[in-house]
Amino acid sequence: LNPLPHVLMLTAIVVSIATTGVALATLILIYKRYHTLEEDEILAIRKDPSSYKTLG
Repeated sequence: LNPLPHVLMLTAIVVSIATTGVALATLILIYKRYHTLEEDEILAIRKDPSSYKTLG
């Protein structure tokens, strides 16, 4: 049996899990900074930071 297909599939799974982890970490950082994940709200905050209301 050729192990190459199994190794390639395992590599693809690991890469997809790592990519998902990076995406989730990025979302967490965005939420911590802006307290929202809505693109329109984030753009408004970036355009006029004085309109930004901090929580707590």
